[in-house]
Amino acid sequence: MNRPHHSASTDTEKRSTFDQEVLAASHRCALCGTCQKECPVYGARRREGLSARGRLRLLTARFEGYLDKNTEKALAEAADQCMLCGRCSKNCPNDVPGMETFKAARAFFAETGVSAGMLSPRRLLLARMLPSPRLFRAMLALCRSGKPLLDQLLTRFSGLSMLLPLLAGAEKLPPVASHAALFDVPDEVAGPAGAPRVALFSGCLGTWMRPGLLRATIRSLSRRFTVSIPKLQGCCGLPALSGGFPQAATLLMERNIEALMAARADLIVTPCASCAHTLAHETPGRVSPAMAEKAALLAPKVRELSLLMAEEPGLCLPAGKNGSPVFVHVPCHLSVSFGVSCAPGDVLRRAGIDTFTDGGEQCCGGGALVPQLNPGLSTDVFQRARAAFNRSGAAIVATECSGCFIQWTRCLPTARVLHPVELLFAERS
Repeated sequence: MNRPHHSASTDTEKRSTFDQEVLAASHRCALCGTCQKECPVYGARRREGLSARGRLRLLTARFEGYLDKNTEKALAEAADQCMLCGRCSKNCPNDVPGMETFKAARAFFAETGVSAGMLSPRRLLLARMLPSPRLFRAMLALCRSGKPLLDQLLTRFSGLSMLLPLLAGAEKLPPVASHAALFDVPDEVAGPAGAPRVALFSGCLGTWMRPGLLRATIRSLSRRFTVSIPKLQGCCGLPALSGGFPQAATLLMERNIEALMAARADLIVTPCASCAHTLAHETPGRVSPAMAEKAALLAPKVRELSLLMAEEPGLCLPAGKNGSPVFVHVPCHLSVSFGVSCAPGDVLRRAGIDTFTDGGEQCCGGGALVPQLNPGLSTDVFQRARAAFNRSGAAIVATECSGCFIQWTRCLPTARVLHPVELLFAERS
């Protein structure tokens, strides 16, 4: 069979950086299928083209000339349907960098206008509004003014959630604040005499929608540390990176580096597992050479809050027995990126709270903008997590990721979704 002609040159030296990245990953792939077993999207849909192996083969076929330009949109959609959870990369026996390749695919298709043209809502939000504090505040003000109407529509006309699956359960989400909760707390909260310093990175959800989480985090940390709260911090950059806009992500990351460096802290602590992943594992390799040295100094200092609470028992207060177990959902950015799944449950059990953890490591389907890009797929992935929750008999879900919080709130509106630190400190003033 003759290979079709394609506009991309077969000469490796003439290929784009992305072409070379795809081909390098493809050459390492042994087609063993280990990624199928690990992939939450393949588990939900059972389609080869949605596994890491399948996506990689499709991308390779495109760049080797077996697919024509008419397939570009389908390839972009396949890339957008990846959760970017990293399970394929972590478990691959040949160390195929699947997650990094699919991030690069999103950026390639966004840049070429296939998945997000210059005037698309995704580009407007992630590449223009998110990196601009002024535009971002204006967008949040619009969201805040529209939330009461959304609540009424979803409460009074429940059928709307069937037409708009992304909005199901959205009435339970907290309203967007009129200003950042960071400015409602001091620049610094003193800990015990001679205490080490931590810089608190609150994440977008804690800053704009869950001020109670921010306050509970400060109450916990100040038992052991002096807490610095940099006011110039912003989004960690992961939404822009997941959406295919690495330049916008880099801008956000570099601003955060400057804000965190100014805190002169011994540790950097965040209550969001995805923010911790981004600060520790994404930022150092995605900033300019001038910022790379600073990023490398900060990365080893990053701690997700529940991991730090497991290391430092003095950060917890006894909570007493609860009426039913708390279902502990471990975010992918905790179990995969940091290789830890027991810490959240250990923290709660140490405080006297009964927990249920069986099935808690199932991907909830809330990652990498998939709920926004493909809500039906996101809901399908959630079903395994839902089944695990139903087995638990719990009424409360404890999780540490902003995306997971939104996903559980939307897909399981009958449950209370809290961060472990809120279970221990939120009701104590």
